[in-house]
Amino acid sequence: VRVFGINEDITDRVLAARKLEIEESKFRSLFEASSVGFAMNDYETGEFLAFNEALYEPTGYTADEFVGLSYWDLTPSKYMPQEEQMLRDMARTGSYGPFEKEYIRKDGTTYPVLLRGTKIRTTEGREVIWSVIQDISALKQAQVELEIQKERFQGIFEMTSSGVAIYEAVDQGHDFRFVGYNPAAERIDGLSRDDVMGRTLLACFPWSDEMGLIAALREV
Repeated sequence: VRVFGINEDITDRVLAARKLEIEESKFRSLFEASSVGFAMNDYETGEFLAFNEALYEPTGYTADEFVGLSYWDLTPSKYMPQEEQMLRDMARTGSYGPFEKEYIRKDGTTYPVLLRGTKIRTTEGREVIWSVIQDISALKQAQVELEIQKERFQGIFEMTSSGVAIYEAVDQGHDFRFVGYNPAAERIDGLSRDDVMGRTLLACFPWSDEMGLIAALREV
């Protein structure tokens, strides 16, 4: 009886597999722990194939409930034209976004999200979309509050009896341009807003440098 054998050094393959396993573990940890939503959807159906807690938690669904959803289930009908354009973009370029829309929570309310993503083909040949979905509710609320503050400031700016001018530095701080000028300043200086807006302090008041006003503004 003769026995034949083949010896093969598989060290490189083992090391490569181990390296891949480590990289996948790192990605999974990032995926699960991220404060930003990640999702993998089927390109044809929109079905959620993989997702992290940061994605489903704001929706009010549990992870088990979320498994049965697609991104169409979370998208208000008014965004359908935008969604169809996104799919056309991906068919042409392989990626989409960033763009803003809303997601529908389980209770029927909506919240704003910012999305971007890429279409890839898995090793099994399935076309999928990997997306980053950020809940921007806090950002939108901050923008609203900022607008309210701006309106309040504008009201005070216009109504105060004290002259107020707003400047921006130009020429590396050697001069300053008017970007705001209230009615009280018009009365005090005898100039209209149109006379000064967009012009520099030295152009309107050549003596301001000698009086130390330019130096004082430079220190602000």
